[in-house]
Amino acid sequence: MLLCKPSLSLISPCTLPKTLTLKPTKKPSLTIINSITTNNERKPISAFEARVSLVFALASQTSSLSQRLLMDLATETAKYVFPKRFESQNLEEALMAVPDLETVKFKVLSRRGQYEIREVESYFIAETMMPGRTGFDFNGASRSFNVLAEYLFGKNTKRETMEMTTPVITRKTQSDGEKMEMTTPVISKK
Repeated sequence: MLLCKPSLSLISPCTLPKTLTLKPTKKPSLTIINSITTNNERKPISAFEARVSLVFALASQTSSLSQRLLMDLATETAKYVFPKRFESQNLEEALMAVPDLETVKFKVLSRRGQYEIREVESYFIAETMMPGRTGFDFNGASRSFNVLAEYLFGKNTKRETMEMTTPVITRKTQSDGEKMEMTTPVISKK
């Protein structure tokens, strides 16, 4: 037998029917409980929030990539502005220098104003004609450069490879084409 005091509850258990059916109802407390997410569940976001999140992610990646590219550009520029083997007198000379390429060996005898007097070791000049009567012909320049490169890489009378050095000079000497010259060090065996 079940005893109860009517003052403790609004419905006395004594008056409950023997079969009880519960119907689900929406209550504010259930909504609050459902909105709390656990580690495994995610709160659904709106399309606007998804777009904003994507824009921020893309902006972050773009910023990171831009900083990396800017650093690479600064590093490459520093190679030209402050080359290891060439002390430039002005910005123009620094920008014309090509870092880490072999040059004809020389000794500076004196420096005067805007120029140097140098003693240069002996060297060969390999040259070829570039076809083209007017202006720069990319196809002709490419073929001419390949002829010089083949010579340096062993397609010569001694079948010896040589180092490619700077400068590579292009000059117009005749009306039917231009000459391309490339300096090479003399191969001397001691």
